[in-house]
Amino acid sequence: MALGRTCAPLLEEGRALAYTFRVPRLFFAIGLPLRVTEQLERMAEGIPSARWVPEDNYHLTLSFLGEVPARQLRDVLDAAKAVRAEPFSLSFEGVGTFPKRPPARVLWAGLRSEPLLGLLQRRLERALKELGFGPDDRKFRAHVTLARLGREAPRGAVHDWLAEHIGFCTEPFPVTRFQLVSSVLTPGGSEYQVEGTFPLRR
Repeated sequence: MALGRTCAPLLEEGRALAYTFRVPRLFFAIGLPLRVTEQLERMAEGIPSARWVPEDNYHLTLSFLGEVPARQLRDVLDAAKAVRAEPFSLSFEGVGTFPKRPPARVLWAGLRSEPLLGLLQRRLERALKELGFGPDDRKFRAHVTLARLGREAPRGAVHDWLAEHIGFCTEPFPVTRFQLVSSVLTPGGSEYQVEGTFPLRR
């Protein structure tokens, strides 16, 4: 599974190698296999002015940390390495918007319920809470963001897109690891880089 760039990683298998860049925003996520990102990318059309997420940036967010100073990085890595959860499989089912009522701001693809995903997410949040990272106020809902919409997005086009893709689904794919990802905002949008990888173990 790939997510964003993995060039000369600053973190490798949970080991801190350096932290010389300006403080980025960090989050934990699950990357997606190419066959799945290709299916998602084929839906990225049909809504004028929609800001579609690049295929390389598709991911399932587990926990968003925000800006993390260098002095906390080792603790974050150690907490992630200590999380124990077994591998599982995921599959996509359906699409939707946030918020549900117009005007929509986000288009997403949802995932079928998987108890082991919820268990991983809760254990990770619990480990991060011990470091002082508060849990997200929003209830965890497994999804992958496909596009962001401005007020100028035609409501009719959004309605038609939802109707066309409501039956979207994929075959199951294995999840054997989760990742720490950095996000830097550029004029061209967010750039992601995988900074650490943490295998799931039985």
